[in-house]
Amino acid sequence: MDCLTACATCLDGVSCATCKTGTFLETGLCSNCDPNCLECTGTAVFCTSCDDTQSLYLDTGSNTCIACNTPKFKENGVCVNSCSKY
Repeated sequence: MDCLTACATCLDGVSCATCKTGTFLETGLCSNCDPNCLECTGTAVFCTSCDDTQSLYLDTGSNTCIACNTPKFKENGVCVNSCSKY
């Protein structure tokens, strides 16, 4: 039995059991996450991880991916004001 393109695994030929990265399960089908989200769940904008190539970090309060704008920068997945000393 063929699986739908966006499915990671299928229940049958017309329903997904799990979805590939960048998509989320919605009534048996996989829909695209918001472009800022690497992964999401429930809705396109409820991010569970962010696209690292865009210098975004996950705001765990709102589950959205937020840019870390100058003068702040991203460090260990969060936006910080200054560089930690090594």
